[in-house]
This record gives sequence, structure tokens and C-alpha cells, in this order.
Amino acid sequence: MRAIFIFTLGLLMSCSNPENAEKMSIDEEIQAKVKTGKIYILGIAKKGENRNQPDDVVEQLQKEHLRFLFGLRQKRILLMGGPVLDEGTAMNGMCILALESKSEAEKIMKDDPMVTSGRMTREFYTFFGIPGEGLPKVE
Repeated sequence: MRAIFIFTLGLLMSCSNPENAEKMSIDEEIQAKVKTGKIYILGIAKKGENRNQPDDVVEQLQKEHLRFLFGLRQKRILLMGGPVLDEGTAMNGMCILALESKSEAEKIMKDDPMVTSGRMTREFYTFFGIPGEGLPKVE
């Protein structure tokens, strides 16, 4: 009984300390945000085996690729994405998709003209995120 009283007294004292109350408030806020989280799919684009197309073909593929991606954006499937700008890496780009399974992502993204041409491959990973987070606008 004495141990319960000491524990309860310690808990009450820690809650009455403003610094602890602030920490608890932040922890509660974090937990509330985490509870709103959901599954997304992270797509990684890599350079494919077939990269020897003439420049005019590559230019046309790039236009079709962007049309494909902006179509997914209009359908609210593609939430964010873009090219990787580092030289000398096999990684070509990344995207975050509002899908819940890698198989859904594979089914949709296999129709990307860069993939069908062999210029690009994709890998998919299950990703946990909190809705509403994103890149801030920079002015």
C-alpha cells in the first residue's frame, strides 16, 4: 500500500511540474498525430538496361513519362515525386504513392513509358506517413 501511495504521489508531483506537463503535452500531441498515420508506397526509380535510345526518342519518352505521372497526380495517386539529381548513382528518382500495397503500385507503374521502354525500373517499399505532411512551399 505504501508503494502505491509513493508512486501516486510521485506521479502527481511530476504532473504538477510545468516542465513535465509540457513534455506530456508534446508526447500526447505526437501520439495523436501518429494515430492518424497510414500506409503509403515509396517508389524508387532506377536506371534500366535499355538506355541507348536516340535523343529524340528519349525526349519523347520523357514527355510521355511526365504525362503519365501528372495523370497519377490528378487521380491523387502520386503524392510527391521527382528525379534524383546526384551523378553516378543508379537511383533515378523517387515517389510516394497513395496506395496500400506494393502489388497495386507495380500494376499501375508498369505502364510508365520509361518502364515499358526499359529505360527505367522501379522498386517499391511500404512506407508509413502522417497525412498532411509534405514539402513546404519556398518563396
